[in-house]
Amino acid sequence: MARSLVRSTLAALALVLAACGGESPLSSTLHLEITPDREAYTAGSTATLTIRNLGASEVSYSLCGHEIQRQTPTGWVAAVPGNGGCALVIFTLAPGASVTAETPLPASLPAGTYRVYLPGFVYSRPDEVSLDLQTRKSSRPFQVTAP
Repeated sequence: MARSLVRSTLAALALVLAACGGESPLSSTLHLEITPDREAYTAGSTATLTIRNLGASEVSYSLCGHEIQRQTPTGWVAAVPGNGGCALVIFTLAPGASVTAETPLPASLPAGTYRVYLPGFVYSRPDEVSLDLQTRKSSRPFQVTAP
């Protein structure tokens, strides 16, 4: 019981840190598939993402703080920063389960290649370390065209 309470408390703390933009050691070996429903969108439309837990363990998550990133020659950069003003609500996603989420794409986005970064996913194995958490928490790239 006490061990479960400690893990729950650590997972909640990690989610708060992740939603604030920090990475957590609890986010390790996260195995998500984050797929947009289309390969291309028009600026001003809404992207629907399916998030599937391909790992063997349950993950905790919040969709608070997601950001839209644009691909540049030097890497991914924030095109639409995370929405830090949302209420932090923590959910769980069982192994093999999926959830959908929508994110509006502002009409002001220039044409290009984008992805959605979801920092609020936390894996509950503190004994493992991942070097590519941002990639693991990001959707597959998609195109945005001018309206």
